[in-house]
Amino acid sequence: MKLTKFYIIFFFILIPVSYGLNFPIRTTFVWIILGFIIFSFFCDDKNEVNRFLTSLPVKRRQIVFARYIYFLILSAGFSGYIGTIDYFAYQGLPFLERNPISFFGAFELFTITSLLLAVSIPIFYYFRNFNKAITAYFILLFIGAFSFGVAQGNPYLTFDDQLKQKIHQLIDVQPYLILTVLSLGSLFISYLLSTWLFTKRDI
Repeated sequence: MKLTKFYIIFFFILIPVSYGLNFPIRTTFVWIILGFIIFSFFCDDKNEVNRFLTSLPVKRRQIVFARYIYFLILSAGFSGYIGTIDYFAYQGLPFLERNPISFFGAFELFTITSLLLAVSIPIFYYFRNFNKAITAYFILLFIGAFSFGVAQGNPYLTFDDQLKQKIHQLIDVQPYLILTVLSLGSLFISYLLSTWLFTKRDI
């Protein structure tokens, strides 16, 4: 718990520093979230948290649910914090070149975070061994980043542009409602999968 508190404090310090150094804040935010997910499961594995929790008179699905709620609250807090820092940064840092983050932009960050959590958490529940989990996680990240880079850099691949256009058209109908449904829906499906994996796992 102390280590995760340290990471949260590190996040709160790093974001203003990123603005001062004119780093791409959305990319920085994504990597911070990915790092926090990995760090949280690493701390749990190191301290044998799951072994302790399963010895208590609580159901495994309650343990999984508590983790999702914890991540969800932090995700909303992180997104709101970035939106606040972004507002004040553009008031006092004239050298910033990128467009400021609007309220809707902060909501989009929350959706991105939710999707990252929805994909990431079941991977760590699937593997009993943390080293195997982190290896599989980085392989998937590499494949995802490589595929995205190829799709973006190859002028002959235009399906991603059409997909983006359709997604934006769908979101424009009811932006906040659709992003909320996407965020909570993906987390709910991920929660069901994680609960099933954690229930079947020997600890």
